[in-house]
Amino acid sequence: MPAETDDLTFHRTSNVEDVRQTILDLHAEVRRDFGLLSKPFNSIERFDERLTAYAQRPGWEAVVARTAVGEPVGFCFGTPLGPNTSWWTAMTIPLPEGFTAETGSRTLAFQEICLRKPWRGRGAARHLHDELLTGHVEERVTLLVDPTAGEGRVQAVYESWGYEQIGQQQPFADSPVFAVMMRNLPHGCPPKGRAGPEPRRAVTTSDVLLDTCHDAIQAFGPKHQVVLWLRGESAFDRHVAHWAAAHTAATAATSASVNATVHPADEAAHGEGATWARDRALIAQGPCSVSPRASTATATPSSPTSPCPGTLVSSKATSTG
Repeated sequence: MPAETDDLTFHRTSNVEDVRQTILDLHAEVRRDFGLLSKPFNSIERFDERLTAYAQRPGWEAVVARTAVGEPVGFCFGTPLGPNTSWWTAMTIPLPEGFTAETGSRTLAFQEICLRKPWRGRGAARHLHDELLTGHVEERVTLLVDPTAGEGRVQAVYESWGYEQIGQQQPFADSPVFAVMMRNLPHGCPPKGRAGPEPRRAVTTSDVLLDTCHDAIQAFGPKHQVVLWLRGESAFDRHVAHWAAAHTAATAATSASVNATVHPADEAAHGEGATWARDRALIAQGPCSVSPRASTATATPSSPTSPCPGTLVSSKATSTG
């Protein structure tokens, strides 16, 4: 019976030679468990090449989990994305330029996590993940996951940790087409063992939407309904639509209603990943500036020179009796 996860110790290092052989041994064992070691992309030699390349980048760190007697349990590693990163170049559908601009302190790439079988499903993977993120001050963290792994269960685990898919990419010719996932990285997390403020909860899509809708309701008045104009039929759009319906039902008779309108044609032109990123950026920006009128107020589609790059929120007068 494996030890409890609370009994695990975590060794953090930025020197790959301290942990190279342990990482390679764990990689071989775990990939063999899943029947993946025979694939060229997952071979020990190819993985070691990628490990070497990752470890040469500024800010690279690895965490190895061990039992109380020193038995290795798993590892993870990652590195901040620098200004010249190639992380975003393999997207199947390019993301907006501003979304992919990196500074070395904006995005942490969570590049790999591996856990031996006896500790899976016991919370050890989340402990490893959180240990690596502890102390980081980047705005967000991104990772790649094979959407077919575990018939989608692996991706579902990341979603339960707060990640959302923003697109797909294939970084190598013989690699899977990975789902690209991202979540906000809470600021104020002190290094382990140091005193500091409580970590700030990551802002969710629903949080941002709610703030935006409240801003619109305040600007337009409670006699107007808020309409979110979505850009396509992506998973993000469906999430928005479900949220809008739930929010309206929960606040019936106490707040303006929130409706979501989808424009399917945009999906073909821009794709799901681009749709998600553009909508997320617009939602974070807040409602366009408009002048409310006595009976109606509408945020109109922007022109190419408009400071607001598209219709996000509009308001229509409703009969309240």
